[in-house]
Amino acid sequence: IDSKRYLVFSFCIHTINRRYIMQLVAPGSFQDTVGALSCNLCPIGSYNIKVEASSPDDCLVCDPGTFSDQSGKSIE
Repeated sequence: IDSKRYLVFSFCIHTINRRYIMQLVAPGSFQDTVGALSCNLCPIGSYNIKVEASSPDDCLVCDPGTFSDQSGKSIE
C-alpha cells in the first residue's frame, strides 16, 4: 500500500466546534480529492459497501429490479 495515498484518501475531515476531526470514509461515500473537508456521497441509483472508498467508481449501480432513492446509501 502506498502510505501517502492511504492517508490522503482514507479520511474525511469534518469541523466540529472549530476543531478538525478526521473520520474514516464511511460506506455510501468516497473521498477522491486531496485536502477536501468532506466526503462525497454515492449518487441516487447507486450504493457502496466499501469502507475507505477513494473513487466514485466504488459506487455500484443498483441491480435491475432494485433502486436507491437517496444519495449516500451503503446497501442495496
